Amino acid sequence: MEKSEFAKRTPATLLPALLALSGCVNFEHPERTRDVARRGYECSVGRAFQDSVWFNRTLDEAGQQVAANMEWRGPVGDYSRPRVGVIWTVHGANPIRVQDGVAFISWARTAPGPGRPRLVRLELSTNPDGQGWPGAAFAGSYQRFGEYSLDANWSDLAAFARGAPQLIAVLRDREGVIVDQAAIDPALFTRAAGEVAATLERMRVASADFRNQCRRVEDVEPHIIVT
Repeated sequence: MEKSEFAKRTPATLLPALLALSGCVNFEHPERTRDVARRGYECSVGRAFQDSVWFNRTLDEAGQQVAANMEWRGPVGDYSRPRVGVIWTVHGANPIRVQDGVAFISWARTAPGPGRPRLVRLELSTNPDGQGWPGAAFAGSYQRFGEYSLDANWSDLAAFARGAPQLIAVLRDREGVIVDQAAIDPALFTRAAGEVAATLERMRVASADFRNQCRRVEDVEPHIIVT
């Protein structure tokens, strides 16, 4: 019987060992990944982008929290003027804490016209013409046009606004020149605190009776893949 090409080229002393080793190798394809459904409930208070506050909370079958997110937005009005909002997000069983919210102020602006626009940043001030510039308490990053924004801890921003006689959103360039400014009602932040507190209480009531007041879902973590 004629030897195979492999046998001809392999030293006789190695051939038995290689054949034995090949018997230990598993050439089967690995098992396909699969989704493992984790049933639970979704609780909702408020309507996204329709109510001033909306809160979504995901619970497992025993009523334990899997994740939660809440958002408050100030009056929309004219999109060319500053907008204010706060976002809360948690994963796992930790509760949403009001003081941990991330507040934002954004102001959309189009390119001013021909030529290269100057660098401008968004600031929040009680006295935009004061001599304390550029040490603004709250300020974003410099950019040439688009949606200017700044982020801050909700507790810090709310405390800043609480005793302020006025709040002014300012677009200012690197030389300290004010490009535009608009007033923000300081009472907006007090109103937000009350609306958020009422939403948290509504969610507490709904979650206490989650089997009746929340929506049943087949998978609370559809993105989780188990191999």
